[in-house]
Amino acid sequence: MAIPPQALRRAADKSWQVYVISDEIAILRSVTAGLTTANWVEIKAGLQPGDAVVVEGAERLRDLSRVVSSPAAP
Repeated sequence: MAIPPQALRRAADKSWQVYVISDEIAILRSVTAGLTTANWVEIKAGLQPGDAVVVEGAERLRDLSRVVSSPAAP
């Protein structure tokens, strides 16, 4: 699985995190990143197929923030 690099955020302990949306709530989740290109970062652990990841605006969120999601562009 791969996500855009702007979806990743660095935790205080230098681990990687993403916000996953569940029932209109942004939940901060730790992930393990792998190979990286200019447009994608491989996620080796921490996400499941079908997880909705915040790509834009993640820098303004806090864990358990209420969000309104929109479908990803094709």
